[in-house]
Amino acid sequence: MKPSPYWRLVWVGLLGVWVFAALLYGSLPERIPRHFGLDGAVTGWDPKGAFWFLPVAASLVVLLPYFLLHLALKGRNSLSLPHRATFEALPSDGQERVLQRLSGWVAGLSLVALLLFAQLQYEVHQVATGQVQKLGAGVWVALLGLGWCLVWMRLDLGRAVGCEAQRTR
Repeated sequence: MKPSPYWRLVWVGLLGVWVFAALLYGSLPERIPRHFGLDGAVTGWDPKGAFWFLPVAASLVVLLPYFLLHLALKGRNSLSLPHRATFEALPSDGQERVLQRLSGWVAGLSLVALLLFAQLQYEVHQVATGQVQKLGAGVWVALLGLGWCLVWMRLDLGRAVGCEAQRTR
């Protein structure tokens, strides 16, 4: 199975996170916020070089699901899909359509995660340079968006398996 075409956007987005970090890095002071409390206030500081942790973490958040997805697609019995027995009873073309949808969802989740990291980079920069005193609501909104996407993915994949089962009857 070919990966979803959305993965191209993910790779562009990942490159964008690295470029964005490089653009922001030069204007950072020698100390940057390391940790924030639930209210967004800074609770710890790190040297400037720690800013590179954000694009590294973003890379891991994208690469790990990508490789796990491809490993799981090679050994389909390791997949944990809704209505698994129904999925396994589908003809191979029906399974391929569901798996293509899964690949699209994982790519979409990766894109949302990249947006979260870009937002976090921006807000850390804003706090570090004294433009704001604490994190804004953007990070929390992005986290809620990521959670919403996970729930919606689960529901959508269950519906897709059901639709494919109906199609074969």
